[in-house]
Amino acid sequence: MAEQAVLAEPGEGMTGEESAPREEVTVGEDAEGDESAFARQARGLVEQFPELKGQAAPEEVIRAAVEGEDLTAAYTRYALGQSRAEEQRLGRELDALRQNREAASRAPVRGVSGGAAVQERGSDPFLAGFDEE
Repeated sequence: MAEQAVLAEPGEGMTGEESAPREEVTVGEDAEGDESAFARQARGLVEQFPELKGQAAPEEVIRAAVEGEDLTAAYTRYALGQSRAEEQRLGRELDALRQNREAASRAPVRGVSGGAAVQERGSDPFLAGFDEE
């Protein structure tokens, strides 16, 4: 029997709005038809992370579960990696903003208008005569 890589309570179906192409993953089968280890782990994962109910598990988590790692431990490791990546991205963005602010404060020349709208003067016919060939 193959377990599907969708985290849902047994007997609950997905509505048409939530359905998306899903990949079936074969997880080690338990003998004697008792509840599979994957189903127990999926139920434990959904109990710890209720926001995952009905969501497809990330491929990395399913791969780790197929290799024998506990589903909750695999998802926790995945979530930690995602938050670390987001933290690094935000840190780089913050560094860039700080650098831009410092560069602007050290700029040797500031605009004469101070950021206000600048009114252009009309062209002077005398000076325009020099531009003609």
